[in-house]
Formats: sequence, C-alpha cells, structure tokens
Amino acid sequence: MFVFGKLRNKLIVWFLVVAIIPLIGTSLYITTSSSAIITDKQRQSYIDLAQSTAVAMDQYLDRRMTEVQVLARSSDIQSTDAAAKNLFIRSFTEEMKIFDGNTFISPDGKVSADTFPKSVGIDLSERPFFKDGMAGKSSYSDIVIAKTTGKRSIVVASPVKSQSGQILGVLTGLVNVDQFTDTFLQNLNLGSGGYAILVDNKGLIQAHPNKELIGKAVDEAGLPQGLAEILKKGGSETASYTYSDAGSEYMVAYAPIAKTKYGLFLHIPVQSITSAVTALNSNIAVIVVIVSALVIAIAFAVSLRITRPIKEVATVTKRISDGELTVEPLRIRTQDEIGQLSRAVNAMVENLRTIIQQVNASAENLAASAEELTVNAEHTSKATEQIATTIQEVAYGAERQVQSVEESVRAIQEVSSGVQQIAASAENAADSALRASQIAIDGNQTIQTVAQQMQSINETVNQIELSPYNCVKTASL
Repeated sequence: MFVFGKLRNKLIVWFLVVAIIPLIGTSLYITTSSSAIITDKQRQSYIDLAQSTAVAMDQYLDRRMTEVQVLARSSDIQSTDAAAKNLFIRSFTEEMKIFDGNTFISPDGKVSADTFPKSVGIDLSERPFFKDGMAGKSSYSDIVIAKTTGKRSIVVASPVKSQSGQILGVLTGLVNVDQFTDTFLQNLNLGSGGYAILVDNKGLIQAHPNKELIGKAVDEAGLPQGLAEILKKGGSETASYTYSDAGSEYMVAYAPIAKTKYGLFLHIPVQSITSAVTALNSNIAVIVVIVSALVIAIAFAVSLRITRPIKEVATVTKRISDGELTVEPLRIRTQDEIGQLSRAVNAMVENLRTIIQQVNASAENLAASAEELTVNAEHTSKATEQIATTIQEVAYGAERQVQSVEESVRAIQEVSSGVQQIAASAENAADSALRASQIAIDGNQTIQTVAQQMQSINETVNQIELSPYNCVKTASL
C-alpha cells in the first residue's frame, strides 16, 4: 500500500500503534472498572442528597417551632392585654416575615389575637394542635388550606405558659408549604428528568412536578404501579428502590422527615445516573483524540528528523548508481547510526573515486601495452603467412598420401575378398575332413569288430585242431 511505501508513514503508524493501543486498553480498563463504581457512588449520592434535604427540611420546621416557642415565652404574648397582644403579633408577622400569620388561641379555644383581624373570635377548640397545646405539647398540624391566606400551610403550635407553668393558651404560626417545598426541592440537581416527590403522613402527595397530583392520595394519582408501591412504603430509614416503566428504569431515593413524618422521594431516571459514565467515556474519547493528534505531530517531527538524512543518503546513492561521482559529501548532523551511514557513504564515494582513478591509470598502461601487442601482431602475421604456405605444401603432400592410401585400401579390400573366399573354401574343406574323420572312426570301429570276430574264429579253429590230438592221447592212457 502507498501508506506503507514510505519510511516516514511507517514510523508515524508505529508511533500510533505504540502510543494509542496502550492508551485505548487503559481507557477501556478504566471505563469498565470505574463504571460500576461511579454508578454506585452516584446512587449513593442521591440517597445522601435525599437524606440531607430531609434533614434540612426537618431543621427548617424545627427552627419554626423554636421561633414560636420563643415567641410564646415573651411577655407580650403572655400579657392579658388583648389589644397590645394583637398589635405585637401583627408587627412580628410583618417585620420578621417568617410566618404567613400568627395566632393566639385562648384556653376556651377562641382566637383572641391574630395577624388577620377577621380571624379574631374564630373557635378552634376542636383542632388537634390546640388540644395538644393545651395538654402542654408542641405539635405540627397536617397540611391544611389556611382560611386567612388561602394557601397550603402547616400550623406550628406551642403552648403559652405563665411563670408558674399555667397554660395561658396556644400560639401558632402558619408555614407556607409551597414556599417551604420550593426552598428545598426546586433547585435540587437530579439530572435530566429527575424530580422530587413529597408525601405527607396521610399518604397525600404534597410536592410533585405535575401540580394536578398535589393533594391526591398515592393510589388515586394514576402513578405507575412500581412507583406507587414505593411511595406507600415510607419508613423511618433512608433507602433506595428501582422500578421499570415503559421500558425505562428509574431509581427512587427515600428519606423521612422526622418532625412531620413526611416522606421525601427523589425520582431519578437510571439513564441520568449512568450519564456520568457516558461523560467519562466522552472525556476519554476526547483525550484519546488529543493524544492521537499529539502523537501524530510528534511522530511526524521525529520521522522527518530521521528520514531527512536517509533521503539525502538515498539521493546520493542513486546518483552514484547512475555513474555520477561528483556529488558533494553528505552533512554529518548526528553521531548515531544515521550519521555513521552518512559517513560511510562519503567514504564509499572517496573510495570509488580512488578506484576509478586507478582504473584510468591501468587503462592507460593497457593502451600502451596494446600498441606493443599490435606491433607484435604484425610480426606474428608475417610468420603466420609463412606457416600457412608451409601448411599448404604439407597439405598437398598429404593429399598425395591420401590418394596412395586409397589405392592401398582398394588393394587391401581385394585381398580381403580373396581371403574371405579362401576362408569359405577352408571352411568347406574342414567340414569335409570332419565328415571323413567321422567315417574313418566309424570304419575303424567296424574293422575292430571284424578283427575281434576273426580272432574269435581263430581261437575256435585252434580249439578244433587240438581236439583229435587230445582224443588220441587220452586213448593211449
């Protein structure tokens, strides 16, 4: 490929391989190992946020109770002068702006002093907070719609006692619920799609981004079943829950508000919890890109520094291969291997020049020797002509000898033919002699047989001749 055809590109690629692969491996390890940790920590952070927010809301209500209790111990509240008491309460409410309104309820249950003059004379004897106050206990009411303000309010009530401990009545303060919830829940950082839900001690929703659900019971609010079951659990300890709805997963962090026994729920999409991991992956990707760019820049600079002298060496060697030895010596910039290569090329050029000079000198000597050889060749040519003449004469004599040899060959061929005929006659004579010899042998055997027969006859004859003599002799005896 063209990319790998140049040393510079190869060096850049290897720089990237050496630098980026470990970086990517490390990034994947960090992402894998830290994603679970980050997710768990993010979950825990939401639980801690729910708890800290619940504690802050609880402390807020506790401060309101403390302020009412301090106000109840003041001489102006304990005074029997109703007009002065009304003036004091109205001034306190307007100047301090802590409560929407303050009310003093006499032991008979009727309002005797109030921020709102129209409320004076109203009978509140049946209200639970009045009964608790007359029993010497401070209390918080359920969330109610205050008739004086028309707003959702929590009544903070405390008994008013004389120096002797006699209960003189009950002092209350109206806490604006909307202001109370907005103070703590509106600016919570719950990520994308997260929100807070406040459920009171009666199971009614008192804070929700959907205003139509406020004041409704959890079972009647039309919430997803998983969320409704979580909101009904409550409890006295912080906890976290998860549920799924419409293919999405959600986490709910819970913390109780101890003073009022309300429940604070932080509803967060799990996707927003894992967004930190996504952000981490994005940051790592950006880092990898930046590092890659830096590596490429560094690799380009380093490869240029390495390949420039090598290219110069390649150019010089190419000119030398074309027979050009008038090249300028290479500049030695470094003392490393490339510098040594440049130095070696310079030495090679000098050596080649020396060799060529020596070759030129040898060529001149050779030319002189060639002239001498030319002269000698002329003499040799004349001698060669004489030799040629002699060879022609020898060839003529050889030709005559060849003719004599051919005549001799023909004579020899004729002799050979006669010899072949003699050999054939001799072969026939040999065959006749062999047959005669066989006949002689057979005749000899026949003669011997006849001789033996004659010998046998002779012996028989002799025996016959002797027989009369032997008979005479026998007769004489």
